Amino acid sequence: MRRPAGIAHQKFRRMGMLGAGMMGSGIAYAAASTGLEVVLLDVAKQAAERGREYARKLMAKLMEKGRMAPDTMEAILARIHPTDDFAALADCEIVVEGVFEDRAV
Repeated sequence: MRRPAGIAHQKFRRMGMLGAGMMGSGIAYAAASTGLEVVLLDVAKQAAERGREYARKLMAKLMEKGRMAPDTMEAILARIHPTDDFAALADCEIVVEGVFEDRAV
């Protein structure tokens, strides 16, 4: 992958993910699997927790096929922090938006 001229390489430790639907949860899982701490934010904590569970289901399928160990799954899940509190984004170095297309949100 090429980076635009003048843009330095950056490493991130903590990412915010706005929206815990299928897309947001999938992005949160992908980011957490690379070692990033992920704040998974949605309008209700229950919705954010469902997003974390979606990631668990994705990994459970990998475990069934023998492509992921249980301890790896738990480590990845431990890096996904579901919340409805925007203040949790304060120390995120990057925030990705994956909110359902609803102008009210």
